[in-house]
Amino acid sequence: MTNKRSNQPKSGVQPDKNKQTEQTNQNDRPASNQPMSDQQVSDQQVPDQQLSELQQALQQKDEAYRRALADYQNQRRQFEQEKARIIQFASLSMIEELLPTLDHLEMAIKHVADPAIQMVRDEFVRVLHQHGLEPIEIKPNSDFDHNLMEAIDTKPGSAGKVLEVVQTGYQLNGVVIRHAKVIVGKEK
Repeated sequence: MTNKRSNQPKSGVQPDKNKQTEQTNQNDRPASNQPMSDQQVSDQQVPDQQLSELQQALQQKDEAYRRALADYQNQRRQFEQEKARIIQFASLSMIEELLPTLDHLEMAIKHVADPAIQMVRDEFVRVLHQHGLEPIEIKPNSDFDHNLMEAIDTKPGSAGKVLEVVQTGYQLNGVVIRHAKVIVGKEK
């Protein structure tokens, strides 16, 4: 004899628990055409209010975070700019002290034709150039510019024109650290 199992529950067997749960849940939910009771409405409003409050709190925290992040980025940018400026001008005092030595080398080259002096001067200028030092280039008969030049004397000639450069001026990273000393022409 073979036992055939049937899909029907035997007498005395409990009905399926999942079906029972579905029926209970269906009884708890109002039908779509039935109005909700006052209790159900108030139960629904409480989570909506909490959700609204949480969303507002989240927005406030998000705005505060964005402001703090922007402040941090601004401070970091300002710090980097200040750091670059400090590095750029860290050697200023040393270079200012070396300029008279460069002037002496220039004078020595004008008076003595020695290739060794020229070589030392060229190397000295190369190193100073690496640190951002540039001579202020002034051509004869150029207009006098008080931002780059200092007039130490005047001579008859074209008014407001540079007649002679007595001492070279220098800029360090685009900032004048010593004005060029020039003789300017004046009308007779």
